[in-house]
Amino acid sequence: MKPKNRPVLMAVGLVLLFLSFLAFQKNADRLVRQLSELNYLNFSFLQSETTKTLFVKLSPTEIDQTAVQSATGLITLFTAGMTKIFNPNRKRLLSTPIRLTDNEPQPNSKTFLPIPTPYDDRTNWPGKTHQATHPSVIQFDHEWNGYKYWMAFTPYPYGNDKKENPSLVASQDGIHWVVPANISNPIVSAALISSYVFDNYLSDCHLLYNDHTKEMELWYRYVSNRKNDEIICRVKTKDAARWSAPEKMLSDAGNLLQYVSPSVLYDENKYKMWIMRDWSIYYLESLDGKIWSEASSIYAAGKPIHSWHPHISKIGGIYYLLNNDNDTNTGAGGNIYYSTSTDGINFSPEKLILGYTGNGISYDSTGVYRASMISGEKGFYLYYGQVSSSYQWTIGLATGPTLDTLNGITEAELKKSKG
Repeated sequence: MKPKNRPVLMAVGLVLLFLSFLAFQKNADRLVRQLSELNYLNFSFLQSETTKTLFVKLSPTEIDQTAVQSATGLITLFTAGMTKIFNPNRKRLLSTPIRLTDNEPQPNSKTFLPIPTPYDDRTNWPGKTHQATHPSVIQFDHEWNGYKYWMAFTPYPYGNDKKENPSLVASQDGIHWVVPANISNPIVSAALISSYVFDNYLSDCHLLYNDHTKEMELWYRYVSNRKNDEIICRVKTKDAARWSAPEKMLSDAGNLLQYVSPSVLYDENKYKMWIMRDWSIYYLESLDGKIWSEASSIYAAGKPIHSWHPHISKIGGIYYLLNNDNDTNTGAGGNIYYSTSTDGINFSPEKLILGYTGNGISYDSTGVYRASMISGEKGFYLYYGQVSSSYQWTIGLATGPTLDTLNGITEAELKKSKG
């Protein structure tokens, strides 16, 4: 290329860039007019530099978000999780949905698992009975009481901790979950506790199978804000239908960040527990589950691990730490890392699996939460809590041969695998 041609090409490039901006602005102005005609008067703009898409935050509760494609002018309505395209020239909805997965990270779930919960959030979006979080999943080589996979979780519609009551579902493939006929959710409820008052709630459930007693154990956290009490409780069952009375396993008074997100294993003839305490991860153990050792720090690459909600499992003799790291307890933000260990104390350097997208569209756009994992037919199955921009709490899923090569499940894959 001759040097004298460069100024001409640069000028042409600037003109094209300016024309592109004018086209985008024209479509943006048209969007304003169309939304005004539709009586959506209160909205704000956020232009995406990478996708050339104009996002518009709308005030009506039934509309979560709208976008206009700069190239076509098509308006996309994201209505309570559903996607429709509006053609402003014809003023009607088009049948072809926009793809929401193009600009989302590969491992992030592209939809939510329709986990059946005992609560209805009384809205019209498809997940109104599926708002759940804090998954804890275990698997069996052969069916246990009719199913290979079992999940404990807490319903959490729009962050309502009065409904954060540990519940149970089961699956044959680790993807599609049902409430078995002999189970009535929730398994335990704060409202049934004799000392229940308005500021008490349950949270942070964890599921394990005790090979010694042949029982499934559901551990969970009881919190009283008024008394600053924090109690780890347990219920047990041999058939998933009849459960023991709640037992107090350990407790603390005066500080509510001492036994957060417990992971419990019955391994080597003793109970092993990992907890988040004051934003770090600690380990303690017990022979009977009630008299515990002093808590001691665990490490990744020789350093204490900052955490919000950790999860530890043991697969094939290896301990896997899934660390939901965050600096807030609101559900916003966060990342999920993993590391491994042979002793459950000294872990490898943490590696990032995924984080919240921040795109305002996906179900994990606002935050990601505590994760759980199994090794199934598709390799590793990663379940994690996700929070949308509408503060809908659901459970996402990613699968892959390794934790470094996960793919978030799509709505089409979810339907196909069911069929």
